[in-house]
Amino acid sequence: MSDFLKELSNAKLRRVNRDEIKDFSDPILAGFITKDSIDAYQSNVLDCNFENWYEKLKDVTFRSEYFPIDKEHAELFIKIYPKLGLINEKSDWKSLFTIEELNILKELETKLDFIINKFIRKPSDYVFVKTSSRSAKDSPLASKIFKEIYDNYLNELNEYEKNSENEQVCCLLKASFDCLKVNKGSQVLEMFFKSERIYQDMLLALEKINRFNENFIIREFVQIDIDMEFRGFVFNRRLTALSQYNYLIYSKRLNEHKDQIECELKNFFYNQVMHKLENFIENYIIDFAVFFNGHNKLLNFKCSVIEINPFLETTDSALFSWEHEKHILQSRDGFSFRITGRSKPGIKSMLPQDLRSYIHSK
Repeated sequence: MSDFLKELSNAKLRRVNRDEIKDFSDPILAGFITKDSIDAYQSNVLDCNFENWYEKLKDVTFRSEYFPIDKEHAELFIKIYPKLGLINEKSDWKSLFTIEELNILKELETKLDFIINKFIRKPSDYVFVKTSSRSAKDSPLASKIFKEIYDNYLNELNEYEKNSENEQVCCLLKASFDCLKVNKGSQVLEMFFKSERIYQDMLLALEKINRFNENFIIREFVQIDIDMEFRGFVFNRRLTALSQYNYLIYSKRLNEHKDQIECELKNFFYNQVMHKLENFIENYIIDFAVFFNGHNKLLNFKCSVIEINPFLETTDSALFSWEHEKHILQSRDGFSFRITGRSKPGIKSMLPQDLRSYIHSK
């Protein structure tokens, strides 16, 4: 299932006690049993932070700007998030801040608005904002607007399509993507302070204080077709595998053009990406976007890099299995490209219960 849908289904604030705060990273470090292995894991995550690859790939990815998250900001994220579970959902979340902290918040909002406005030229323009490592896609704020966006996409379908579980999940994915676009600094900050992912990342950043280099990343919001996003696996600097990113859905277009997409993405990686990352880490996971023209033909075909993630079992392996197929992802000779070849029967049952409620029953 799409990583975003997993996060969104869990988007709620919960009560957090001090013991949980201290050991919050335990779940994501499952399997790392020694301090050295934990250190290696954390270093690998930080190696893939946005600042370490963006300037190298600036001409093949989306326009972006960033400014620093200071240590005091990181500490504020860590301080506020656990307290959010202690107040009524209808209460003003800013009531948790001191006067001094509200001034810090206002300063951050002003800086964010200044950069965001560089990207906004008309009312339909938006940006996507993340930290150096991840977005706040688990934020309850995103969940609030999710149903409205989902219903709008569903209403664009004819009656036959509305009863197709594949099309319904396509609408869920489109909605999940759209609800992350913002045009104000205040939206960004509310999403970030209410995000468990951001909380986790700030904990990690402060734990590795000698490598602290966190930023707000403001990126041009580019509409990517949900069937045209791909996850690539790079081992020893070679592209060993590709997978459909939103692998829960079937796409007729993708199946018809699979061979050409594979060829174009491999050419794009080896001719426009690989050499620019010569001084980058050897193993990583890289996400690509492919853009068609309006006639479903590969004319004016274009590829872009979306982001880079650590080559770790904590990163979603899409249509591959870390447990059973790691040898494929680490292959030196072969190459594999996997997509969903047909509509999955009972696709609705593969969704978390919270998300099933969005899908209209027949």
